[in-house]
Amino acid sequence: MVPNTRIKYRIISNNDIEDFVLNIRENFKADVKVLYNQRNVIKLFKVNGKKYVVKSFKIPHLFNRIIYSFFRKSKAERSYINTKKLESLNIGTPSPVAYIEFYSSFLIKESFYISEYFDFDYQMSDALYDETFNDRNSVFRQFAKFTYEIHNKGVFHSDYNHGNILFKNNKGVYEFSLVDVNRMKFMTLNYNLRMKSMCRLTKDIDTLKLIIKDYCIVSGENFDHQMSLLTKYLEKFNQNQENKKILKKILKKILRKK
Repeated sequence: MVPNTRIKYRIISNNDIEDFVLNIRENFKADVKVLYNQRNVIKLFKVNGKKYVVKSFKIPHLFNRIIYSFFRKSKAERSYINTKKLESLNIGTPSPVAYIEFYSSFLIKESFYISEYFDFDYQMSDALYDETFNDRNSVFRQFAKFTYEIHNKGVFHSDYNHGNILFKNNKGVYEFSLVDVNRMKFMTLNYNLRMKSMCRLTKDIDTLKLIIKDYCIVSGENFDHQMSLLTKYLEKFNQNQENKKILKKILKKILRKK
């Protein structure tokens, strides 16, 4: 922690990009490859011959600025802490480098998380949504085993979706890596929580059946029971998504009238 109320940061020791991190607001404006650009922005940088991913979090609204400043760790700091925890559990994730937060009038404003770049071949969406994907069944089988192992290690990824799981092919052995890990809990997972964590993978029930079948093979659990749990959570998740869409439409109509 820098003795300055306007900035807070932490950098992994023995790392030579401190200057880059401390000047991240200016550096982030550089015209480099954009990996993601929606609510948050993710860019790929090369510093001292090494690739790094920098995630710039959207500035929170006032209520969350107060929460993240005084009551809860920011998304950037949670990303850093959770990634270090994953590494300690030997779970694949891009190695953490730093996080940095900038404050204005004692409230958090801009925040960034920096990690090493994972040179992946695919996102999980590539296998989930393409039935002709090469070696698809093997990917699902190894992915189910990976998921079972992280569950056994007490990892509950609250946003375990197809975009937050990367993998590479090492001659038929698939290496999986978790990203976007700020929404994560570490605890003992019963089978309700295990299935709940998997309901965001895809809405396609037939694809989920393939993965759960492999999950049950490694876990020894009953397939019908696990699918029943997963279906329940999938229906709840889909309903929540629909409710959010309806609410947004209503709010837009109200705002137009004003």
